[in-house]
Amino acid sequence: MAMKINTSTDYAIRILICLAKAGHVVSSSQLSQDLNISSRYVLLVLAKLQNAGMVNAAYGCAGGYTLAYDPGEINIQNVIHVMEGIHLIESSENSMFAIYINNYNSLPPATADLGALIR
Repeated sequence: MAMKINTSTDYAIRILICLAKAGHVVSSSQLSQDLNISSRYVLLVLAKLQNAGMVNAAYGCAGGYTLAYDPGEINIQNVIHVMEGIHLIESSENSMFAIYINNYNSLPPATADLGALIR
């Protein structure tokens, strides 16, 4: 049985991947453009991620967002917990997020099954 995640969680994972790949401050408008997500929705997701301590915000004309942690320390299960309030059992000491980033050079389609992508 495949786990279904909501749209906000899918976008949160995509945003975190973009920030991890960039390795520098990325504006919300750039994330919106790169991911083809409305800027308002990007800001809502970023606010949740920032409140959870997963991203840092930099303000001003060169402002934007960066990961608060090394990508290897971010676990997809934690993202699901932050975005959906669902707490999953830890299945491995390896960061699923790091495996996800290292195995894919481009972002998966929005309709992709998350479980299949991280195996």
